Amino acid sequence: MDLENLLAQVYAAGGRFIAEGCAAKYRGPKEALTPEVRQAINEHKAQILADLEWAESLPDEIYIPASVPNDEESIAVCIEGQCLTMRAA
Repeated sequence: MDLENLLAQVYAAGGRFIAEGCAAKYRGPKEALTPEVRQAINEHKAQILADLEWAESLPDEIYIPASVPNDEESIAVCIEGQCLTMRAA
């Protein structure tokens, strides 16, 4: 399972990840931790922790465009060299 699908599955089940010291910790329903999800967490834990640390370093307020241009399917928001791609719903 790739990281994007892992995060989507965890968040859909009501789970989340938090940074605790030098580790990424899962908080959420235990039943969401299927063997496949556990394996994916182990495979991606370094990236999950790096993303959490990056998110904590962001300013409290960030300007994000209210809409994506009509001729584009996604838009990238970059802050200090780190980018997040958002897709139109």
